[in-house]
Amino acid sequence: MAEDAPLQLHDKKLRSGPITQHLSEREVRKQLLFDIAQDKCLLLPAAIGVIGFIYAVLYAPVLGGFLIGLGISIGSVLVGLCVFFWRYVIRFQHNYALKSRELVVARFEAQNLYLAEHRLVETHAMLEQGFSEIKANEALNILHSLDQEYRFLGPVLSGGKETDLLSISNLEAMLNETYFRGLSVLEDVFELERAINSTDHARLQSEIEELQSKAAAVRDDPSQQERAGDINERIASNQERILIVGKLKRRVEALLYQARRCEAALGKTRIELAALKADASETGVSTVIEALRKTIDRASEVQQELKQMGY
Repeated sequence: MAEDAPLQLHDKKLRSGPITQHLSEREVRKQLLFDIAQDKCLLLPAAIGVIGFIYAVLYAPVLGGFLIGLGISIGSVLVGLCVFFWRYVIRFQHNYALKSRELVVARFEAQNLYLAEHRLVETHAMLEQGFSEIKANEALNILHSLDQEYRFLGPVLSGGKETDLLSISNLEAMLNETYFRGLSVLEDVFELERAINSTDHARLQSEIEELQSKAAAVRDDPSQQERAGDINERIASNQERILIVGKLKRRVEALLYQARRCEAALGKTRIELAALKADASETGVSTVIEALRKTIDRASEVQQELKQMGY
């Protein structure tokens, strides 16, 4: 299904399962050794040692300087060994502790990312099924449009001229946040739509009209005053429920408008990024990011206002 495309990447990651293995000492040592091997303080002496050795073997017989070349090679290797000995033997406990904490934090962040993606997939599936069941077609269409715009942004972000990586990274984070905010708004819409859908407006209105007829029939009968009071209470209760449903519908309209704004912001960003391909600039990207931030903030404010009002 085309609308599910934005979540394909998440699904692939989810199939790999969460990170559940415990951090082992062997894994920490292996990563520590790898980091030390990549250290320029070790690589530079090693490179000089290799160059010195090559010179001593290949060029010294012709140009002279065999002992100098060999001495530089041996000296550089010794410096490299000293660096390795310092970092992996003398400073082992300190570096081991730092690397352990680094790997634990990385694993924790990866686990949180997995859980966030898992919740995203569940939320999307719940919304699509829920909107279909309660026949909230407008909300369902917005969900599909939001997905479509989010999916179309991938090729635009990866194409075009290279620009400031930090700006692009910030832009990508803001695009994700815009998409997630749109889904969050649609979650609120679903809750309200479900409450509205559980109330039979036509039945309540018909019952009010029937009760009003009964109330008129017993209004002038002194012996029916208690019954008349009960009937009026039921009328007032039904009218109140209709008023509440009306308020909920207005809240739904306000939220749907914000969800549309999120979708429109993604679409506008896609067009603006395509225009920036020919002349990528940090200023242009910053303007796009600021526009997205305003959309996100406004949608969040509307959600917060509704929560404060009890919706």
